[in-house]
Amino acid sequence: WGQRAGRGPPRGPSRGGPAAEAAESGRAPLQRLRGAMTAAVAAPGERDYLAGLAPSAPLNPRVSSDAAVGGDLQQLVLGCNKDGMDLLRKGQFKQAFEQLKYAEAVLDANSTNEAEPSNLLAVTCNNLGCYYKKVGKLHAALSYLRKALKIEVQLQTDDVTVAGTHLNICAILSKLDKHDKAVQHALCALELISARVGASLEAASQDEYSVLAIAYHNVAVERDYLRQYDQAAVAYQQGHQIAKKCLGEQHPLTQTLCKNSESAVQKSQKLAARRERSPGEAHRRGAKQQAGEPFAGGASAPMGGGGGAVDRGLPQGGAM
Repeated sequence: WGQRAGRGPPRGPSRGGPAAEAAESGRAPLQRLRGAMTAAVAAPGERDYLAGLAPSAPLNPRVSSDAAVGGDLQQLVLGCNKDGMDLLRKGQFKQAFEQLKYAEAVLDANSTNEAEPSNLLAVTCNNLGCYYKKVGKLHAALSYLRKALKIEVQLQTDDVTVAGTHLNICAILSKLDKHDKAVQHALCALELISARVGASLEAASQDEYSVLAIAYHNVAVERDYLRQYDQAAVAYQQGHQIAKKCLGEQHPLTQTLCKNSESAVQKSQKLAARRERSPGEAHRRGAKQQAGEPFAGGASAPMGGGGGAVDRGLPQGGAM
């Protein structure tokens, strides 16, 4: 893995798929990037909020013009990422790991300036974060996702993509019971995607509305964990209205937000009643209530009725 520029990329993984695919593919690099980053919001716990959430996010010009990342190398890295995430969704963890680590090694071997990382490295780090999350290595996942976020901010990457990374980090921190930090990342994602949707000259895409609804969901879940039930209920309700209008009543995310919204309202009302009777008792009981788990998935998004955040990183609701 440690070869540097001038020696050529390291030997490929045993499957050999990405190299062959890169050679045969006639699709444009932007299409390959979109394929590597595709992540629709599916059923709860089905898949993670993949790197670069928005399929419509434009490829950063730095990638295509960077002398250290030629067209062939770019297609190879994107092919490895796409194959890796496809394998991850199928539960073939060893093969997925090989593809993603090979993509990372190729970029490392051909890097001419480590101070100026590429968008390709951000995509790869984000996908490796999703891999480590899927196999339960949360600290490794957090390390890769933070690295991806740092690169995305440095390169001024598309706001939807950055919001997706914040949501993935939120889901990991929630699983680590660091809900005060998790809610901050959820709020950052909400601010970014809200500004993006609000500034759209044309109608925002369904993908952008999905991310917006997920951001509200994750904020609500973390508020719930922190026993801020009134704020959790408001966030659930706002997310539900957006999901209902833009995704439809039958969408899994819409149904999850509706269910969790009702639960949060009931919880807030019960806590208020207990406080009237006995403030001390209300506090003790409130501390014992569980909010659930963040949505966990393969390449998944936290979302869902039974605990967890949606990945793109959605913490799950219910009492999340």
